[in-house]
Amino acid sequence: METCTLTSDEEYSSFSTTVLNLFKENKKDEFKKHLREYLARSSDPYRAVVVCIKLCPGLFNSKSNTCPANILVELERYTGESNNKEKFSHCLTEDLQVEAYEIAIHQKNTGVIRLFVRCFQLVKIKDFLIPLLRTELNADLKRVCLMATLLGVQNHFSTSELILPLFLTNHLSDADEFLGSSPFHQKELVLLLDGLLGEEACSSDPPKSQTKNVKNMRDPKVICDTIGKLLKKFDFSSSMCPHFMRYRALGGLRFMFYKYYIAKDMPKSAFYSLINDTVKEHPDISSDLLKLFIRYIDFEGAIYYVAKLNLSEDDTPDEVIEHMRMYPDLLEASKHYVVEGQLPYDADEEETSGCYSLTVSEEDIILVDTIEEFEMCAGHLKASPLLSVDAEWKPTFGTGPVEHAALLQFATATKVFLLDLIVLQPLLKDCHWQSIGQLFANPEILKLGYGIRSDFKVLSNLHEEMKRGISCAKKNHRSEHNKRHSVGEISQHFCLLRGEAQRLE
Repeated sequence: METCTLTSDEEYSSFSTTVLNLFKENKKDEFKKHLREYLARSSDPYRAVVVCIKLCPGLFNSKSNTCPANILVELERYTGESNNKEKFSHCLTEDLQVEAYEIAIHQKNTGVIRLFVRCFQLVKIKDFLIPLLRTELNADLKRVCLMATLLGVQNHFSTSELILPLFLTNHLSDADEFLGSSPFHQKELVLLLDGLLGEEACSSDPPKSQTKNVKNMRDPKVICDTIGKLLKKFDFSSSMCPHFMRYRALGGLRFMFYKYYIAKDMPKSAFYSLINDTVKEHPDISSDLLKLFIRYIDFEGAIYYVAKLNLSEDDTPDEVIEHMRMYPDLLEASKHYVVEGQLPYDADEEETSGCYSLTVSEEDIILVDTIEEFEMCAGHLKASPLLSVDAEWKPTFGTGPVEHAALLQFATATKVFLLDLIVLQPLLKDCHWQSIGQLFANPEILKLGYGIRSDFKVLSNLHEEMKRGISCAKKNHRSEHNKRHSVGEISQHFCLLRGEAQRLE
């Protein structure tokens, strides 16, 4: 094997001084020329570069435009020419590679670290470098993550020792590249966070106070949000995270209770229906459900679920047990409601409080669940300059698969169409989806809706034509055409829908 001609570091130092002075004087062209000429006649360009870089001021604070980075760029260019990499491969000794690694691992700039790894082919000695890299775990986890990724040695580092500490210090983004190329660590991280969520959510300790602008990474909500993002990013099923699913389901219950008791804009039938679905999917949430009823001082609702879920006294909060003893008839009444499939309220109770009365005739409210009705509906909608749009779907509160629209509602000035998507989806062909997609894409038709962004997001999942049409609608919604519709025109449209049409002066 060919050996390198030994050159003293003093000779390299002389060359380095010239190079550094040229760079300091901002003579970039002369700097590159001198460096290239020296590398071309050097018997060991790798050693020359290491010596030169070690003499650079502010070595470990290097940025992508500093002298060390520029020297490495020229080395990479030179060794990439002709057969120079093979020609000088014998000069790239393990000792020199380790020396280059020691400089690289203490760099703050990730771009410079990458240059070191490539130029000095550190991957070739990765097995030797693993113990050295592990000693850096207590120093800088970000650099360890990057170096482990560049060397391809992620499997030598556990998620709990490397990735979880980054999360707990709110620096999980530093592990993006590491996780992106290691499916094993992706899954392990999600499972670890789910376990942490279970511990923190069940903890009886009050949340720790946090400094202003400093996020408490042990907050169950923060952990839950992170798990949700990771599940989506890595395309994992939420079923692998039982604590996450339970926490999200409980969050969904809290939201429903707020909407029903405080906002008072959720019908009782919908409220109880959603609770039933949640309890069916998460039987272990019954205790939290009863506590929510207690919080909102609805013991009748709590006792109803004691009967419906057939809960024992051990599973029933003391407050509810005491209330049942005070009013023994409530439990029997609740059992009767359960057997009869009724909700815990009088049959004559009205649920229309706070709702508008629909004055459109029943003949003009059309349920669309066949191809013939769909085609008739599409034809009518295309002729209307204004459309009101709304969609309904079963919420998953982030614990299930992608939400899919079950009902799509359109209203014109004279008719209301209810498209039963559950029935229609297996029947509709591409051309049918295209006709609806074109309604959204058509800039000549103004679409009106409340919270329409959420509707658009869910409707886009139905079909590629819907996604395309809605994408066009988003681009058009601030167009000059839409600006031409006056507030009066839009108001009149709503008046017509409510059966209160009158010409606005």
